[in-house]
Amino acid sequence: MRKSLKIRLLFVILIVTAITTATSFSKAHTSFHAAQSFTMEQIKSYPFPNELSAAASGSRIAWAFNERGLRNVWVAEGPDFKARRLTDYNVDDGQELTSLSLSADGKYVVYVRGGDHGSNFDSSVGVNPALAAVQTKVQVWSVQFGGGEPKLLGEGDEPVISPKSDRVAYVKDRGIWTAPIDGATTAKRMFYARGDCGSPEWSPDGSRMGFV
Repeated sequence: MRKSLKIRLLFVILIVTAITTATSFSKAHTSFHAAQSFTMEQIKSYPFPNELSAAASGSRIAWAFNERGLRNVWVAEGPDFKARRLTDYNVDDGQELTSLSLSADGKYVVYVRGGDHGSNFDSSVGVNPALAAVQTKVQVWSVQFGGGEPKLLGEGDEPVISPKSDRVAYVKDRGIWTAPIDGATTAKRMFYARGDCGSPEWSPDGSRMGFV
């Protein structure tokens, strides 16, 4: 009889202990998740810098910055490297900024706006996640480091700035095109060739062009 009573008491103690432990764990679990919870707005507004580039001379740098879906070019210069927004794209339209580079003299930033270069389809095709009524394009742009309106150099991809900092070569319609870095005149196709031409590279003196 006594043995049976002891077993019952032990069983009750085990149940109470289990309930107490479970309650404590539940409270701790709830508190942890309350502390770790976040909103969809916080997820969407998470800042993401990429495409960092530096001029060949001097202390100027530039990068792309995605802030709440707004993708813009930012720059800074030594010795303080105070960040400054260079472009003013103020709509979350899904148009990425890629192939960002600084001219050797640090006076211009060149970049591609549009496309989806991390996808498994043709990155030269514009994307339209915002369902805009206007057709989206993949375009090469340049903007002065000191500020001003970006200049459209042309539709295309894979821009490469000349070592002389005066011209930009890029890929368009399976060929190589060039344009003045300031957008003063329209772009021109360098030559015609059978097949696809891509991956342009300037010679060190900027007088010749290599490509695949």
